[in-house]
Amino acid sequence: MAEEEQRGFVFHTSDGEQELTIEEVKALADQGDADGLYALGMAYLFGWDIQQDERIGYEYLEEASDKGQTEAMTLLVR
Repeated sequence: MAEEEQRGFVFHTSDGEQELTIEEVKALADQGDADGLYALGMAYLFGWDIQQDERIGYEYLEEASDKGQTEAMTLLVR
């Protein structure tokens, strides 16, 4: 496993926070989880544990927003 995948980052949900690897966040996003989509979008947007790609980041944020993820909605309105 690559070093960046081993580090993980804090994943925020309405139930609290937990530390997940980028692979775990990708799995949540693949399942359509709104918080997972938001977290993966932010990871791509800022290059957290993944190759930075703003276009992909905004695509995930838009999908999270469409699913009602309020932080994504707020970010996209700005």
